[in-house]
Amino acid sequence: MPIAGVRPEYVSDFAGLHAAMITLRRSIGVPSLRELTRRAGEHGELPHSTLHRVVSQQAIPSRRHVVAFVKACGVSGTAVQEWTAAWDRASGLRTEQATALAFRAASPRWAASAGGPYGVDGLAAVTRLLATGSATFKGFVEMERSVLGARSSKLFTLSALYYGNQNLLAGIDADAGRQLQLADAYWSAVDSVIPEWEMVRHRVLHASEVHRTYVHCHGIALHCLGSVGNLLLRRTENPRKWTSYLQRLQSVDWARSNPAWEGRALVGGRVAKSLHNAALTTEHLLQQMRLPHDGAVQHNRTVSSGPPGRPL
Repeated sequence: MPIAGVRPEYVSDFAGLHAAMITLRRSIGVPSLRELTRRAGEHGELPHSTLHRVVSQQAIPSRRHVVAFVKACGVSGTAVQEWTAAWDRASGLRTEQATALAFRAASPRWAASAGGPYGVDGLAAVTRLLATGSATFKGFVEMERSVLGARSSKLFTLSALYYGNQNLLAGIDADAGRQLQLADAYWSAVDSVIPEWEMVRHRVLHASEVHRTYVHCHGIALHCLGSVGNLLLRRTENPRKWTSYLQRLQSVDWARSNPAWEGRALVGGRVAKSLHNAALTTEHLLQQMRLPHDGAVQHNRTVSSGPPGRPL
């Protein structure tokens, strides 16, 4: 049910979303942050430290944190969807602004170093900007090596992200700025349903532990998630319309111990790299998401190595 006097439908940016969350908390008597954290335990993880940073405007809440917060404040039913829609609007505006600023700052550098407005390979430029500027990837992409060391603090390799983006953006008629915006929006939406990525960013888990334990940060996973995203983009470029499908990824058991991955993302317990395995893994994800398709799923020729003839 909605809370009287609180109007999330008027939110258009994160400043407005923060103000609405503060108003919501006040409307129920300003419960302590620890009390809200306790209540949120019934609706999803909302760590006290995260809640403190959000309330004090030191951090932008993730979509799932907003859901946990408003449910802890007594919001229920369809009224929760008004809050997720508010987050979607705020996130879309932030992505658009960040994209414009990133390309404005980066374009001269790429023009000077690669001889074109975004380099010889525009997708490489988009991928680098995403790796260095996106809230999802910044600080957690290995920019030089194509293989992560056993104790690496990085979650992804640049080449894996490149090929994930190649699948994601295949056939999408857009300039480099729009491609960056779409890629950032999509990977941010994926990030919201894979909690371990955020836990690494907040130093709750170490990247090497996640790499050993889960499939979702490996090249084959980014490849397949890119293929899934391409299907969604071909349906609509509106992130709000991807949500119902991507939320179903929350039910996927990404642990390498899950026998469903053997013969798909894993072969003999080792991460697979063949296109055949990528196709099987993508089909498994599509089944989990109940996402209909006509069989025209995008797969580039390589799962996880760098682009031929030129290192990323």
